[in-house]
Amino acid sequence: MSPQVQQQSVIDAALIGMSMRLPGAMTAPQLWQLLLDPAQKDHIGLERGPITHTLVRQLAMDALADASLPTHALQGTRTGVYLCTHPDSAAEPELAEALCTYLGVEGPASTVRESTAVPLLHTAHHDLRVKTVDHAIVLALDEHHDLTRAIALVLTAAPLSERHRAYAHITGTWTTTAPPHHQTHTQVMGQALRHAQTGFARVWWWNTTVTDPTSSPSGTDQTRVLPEPLADRAGVSGLTSVAATALALHHRRRPAEGTGNSSMFPPYDPFEAYTAATFEHTPHQRSATVLTNAPRLPLPAHHDPVALPRMHPLSASSHADLTRAARLHAETTPAAGSVTTLADTALEHADHHRVRAAVVSDNLGTTVQGFRSIEDGQPNSHVIGPRVVPQVPPRLVYVATGVAGVHPNAGAALMRLSEYAEAVEETRQALAEYTTEPVWGPGERLTTVQDHHQATYVTQLALAAAWRAWGLEPEVVVGCGAGEPAAAVMAGALSVQEGARVVAARSTALAQLPPTQLLLIHASRSQVQSLLAPRRDQVHVALHLHNRLWCMAGPTDELLQLLHTLRERKISARLVRGDTVHTPPALELGSQVRHALRGLRPRLATRAYLMSATVRPSSARYLDADYWANQLGAPAYLGAALRLATDRTQTSVLVEVAARTTLARPLLDSVDARNDVVSLSADPAQYAHALGELYTRGHTPRPRPAHSRANAHLVLPPAPARQETTSVCSAPAPEHVQDDLLRLVERLADLDGPPAAAHSWAQLELSEYDLVRLICELRQIPAWRAVTSNDLDPHQPLTVWAKQLATRLEDTKATTPSQPAHH
Repeated sequence: MSPQVQQQSVIDAALIGMSMRLPGAMTAPQLWQLLLDPAQKDHIGLERGPITHTLVRQLAMDALADASLPTHALQGTRTGVYLCTHPDSAAEPELAEALCTYLGVEGPASTVRESTAVPLLHTAHHDLRVKTVDHAIVLALDEHHDLTRAIALVLTAAPLSERHRAYAHITGTWTTTAPPHHQTHTQVMGQALRHAQTGFARVWWWNTTVTDPTSSPSGTDQTRVLPEPLADRAGVSGLTSVAATALALHHRRRPAEGTGNSSMFPPYDPFEAYTAATFEHTPHQRSATVLTNAPRLPLPAHHDPVALPRMHPLSASSHADLTRAARLHAETTPAAGSVTTLADTALEHADHHRVRAAVVSDNLGTTVQGFRSIEDGQPNSHVIGPRVVPQVPPRLVYVATGVAGVHPNAGAALMRLSEYAEAVEETRQALAEYTTEPVWGPGERLTTVQDHHQATYVTQLALAAAWRAWGLEPEVVVGCGAGEPAAAVMAGALSVQEGARVVAARSTALAQLPPTQLLLIHASRSQVQSLLAPRRDQVHVALHLHNRLWCMAGPTDELLQLLHTLRERKISARLVRGDTVHTPPALELGSQVRHALRGLRPRLATRAYLMSATVRPSSARYLDADYWANQLGAPAYLGAALRLATDRTQTSVLVEVAARTTLARPLLDSVDARNDVVSLSADPAQYAHALGELYTRGHTPRPRPAHSRANAHLVLPPAPARQETTSVCSAPAPEHVQDDLLRLVERLADLDGPPAAAHSWAQLELSEYDLVRLICELRQIPAWRAVTSNDLDPHQPLTVWAKQLATRLEDTKATTPSQPAHH
């Protein structure tokens, strides 16, 4: 074997992250301050005892967080783990191998017991250069004066470091295993510098131990010695000198020895390359590592040009850890500069565990208050969760209907999101091909039937496209009425242009008929059948939303007589104004629609399974011209379609995709109690809130690199490196149910204080969607998982609700007395 080990000097490795357990330094900023002022060293945070797997995991997690590398991004990648423990230190076995398994990486794992980790760093550098690995984690641990010291460095191949803040680049390495007297300090350093293709003129370096200054190539001014107790012959000193050199290059300064000051690299030029080196020698070998300064990433602007609410995720492995994480995030938030930077950085560079919460806000101050409220155990109105997400995320079921309608400013604020605006313009251009009139756009008045149908189509497709940019795609799409063309496009059964053609044909036909009165009835199927029996030729079912909600169409005088009968029987009903879709008169327009859509050739849905609320005739092909001609006047059975769309073996989240929230409660009442409902609307706050609802149910949005404003300079606190210890939320004692319910209502409805227990939901004038959110929150408690809106009458006092919920708790405890409550 040759006595010399050398690597090529190309810039092929970037040092992007570090963490440590050193006297006076736990993070990179603390190490830099220690180098500037060695007198501040202490032993806070250092552990005693053997080197354990837990310590190694936490050290690696801290370093990866500093590198803005979430562990989920490393799973299955070629990431090597190189770990060195000092021969005199007690350590658990196979530390590197266990860390590879914990991170789920597929690179090499090497655990050695040597007096220095620098040769192992050189091995990692070589593996990066020859593309054996894409990332490398190098760790050194030892025991010094009965204290366990440790340091970890994260390196990546230079082409992969463009989106990461890099402290420095490693450009040359040299290790000799020949007897020390065969090569002097100057010769070893010279070999490394030659491979770095640089000379001695502008180089300075760290020594890990005090050496003879006369051996310096250019005199003592270019030599720095690590402060005690960092400078000794133990295992961590070699990597510490590399980290110190990288920090000096990163800050464009070198600490002035013996003073509390530092000096610039004269003359300072931000475009000039600076070189520094580290040198280490042991009784058996000498090593040198050459580093150069890395290009700096531009700092993001502190003023956010898009002042829209954002969802800020927070997660941990347990409720206790989530509380600690909230405190750390509250401390870090002001450094982000903008809510967009904070949110994108957290989504892109943080790990996401099973205990989750989210803060929705449009400013950093409110975000800090949200994190603090989680820390205090009293989440405020801006917080979603905390929740324990399932191992398998629930299925996403998009629901697109035309019931919600569109207000003129729908989506106007969201036009500041590029992905939303691009989808709006694409859809409007497609609609313009099938009309001679101006196509509706966000912020414009709605004056015609065509405007309303165009607005529904544009808004729904733009909302779906915006979520697609976050990596969120549905498994099932349910379409009903005017929302069915958009549903077909979302599922991939029609193109945007084909969907626009259908919208134009339907709206042009319906514009020929005047608006009509519809009767909305809250009754059972048997009650409706008995009421319709004597009026079967006059009154028809236009829309069946769920088992107890029907929309009837017919002559106005017949509907008024039916309304009078319903009120006499104390059955809830009211007249609403709508168009003639799903009514017999609309069937007469079928031939016109069929002619306008002749030649339409739909395809199989490619993105999601598509379901329709309209029963198609056996002679019609799904989504062809005959189908749309029949769909215009046939009744729609939305509840039945939703029950078919939800899997009996897996929970689902029904997402109402609409300009404004309208059908949240009917959707919740249509499906099993295991399923939840979220509203994706064009309101900016509700849009961000819906992302938070999905995040706290197990779906993690991923920002596209082209749209992301994540900041690699912003280091978010890592979660503790431990196994997931999730548990369900604990139920309150029966006597405390009312107080907890009032606090939950106050939070969800954003009231100024707890409501009076004697007031009802209707008296508080709270929305149906707030009621849906309340039910979904109550279902987090096992005893209340079967609660539905039928159990919470909006006209009953809240104290009645509390008694019903307390009774459920007592019944559950009576049947399962041995089941403990966890928190």
